[in-house]
Amino acid sequence: MTQESLKQLHHLATTDATLTDEQRAELEDWYAQQDHAEHSALSLNGVNVDLESLKIQVETALAQLFAASKRMQDLSTENDNLRRDLVLLRQQLTTASALQTA
Repeated sequence: MTQESLKQLHHLATTDATLTDEQRAELEDWYAQQDHAEHSALSLNGVNVDLESLKIQVETALAQLFAASKRMQDLSTENDNLRRDLVLLRQQLTTASALQTA
């Protein structure tokens, strides 16, 4: 049977039409072929392996991202402390210069 005639048989079966034993057998074979083709196209085992590999890659990338973020926060805090120290040193220099000229 052609794909089109099998699709028509499927339509008849889904509309509660009565099929002969031969038509039902042909339709069941076609369903099995369709299931096999779909399973092969999806290659489910390969997808699971790839998903696991991707999960590990994402977890690794997240760990690197968190480490980099922590380092940036530490550097930002250190920069803020250095800026405060610089402001204090400038104030001391200004005061010392003022005292020397006085």
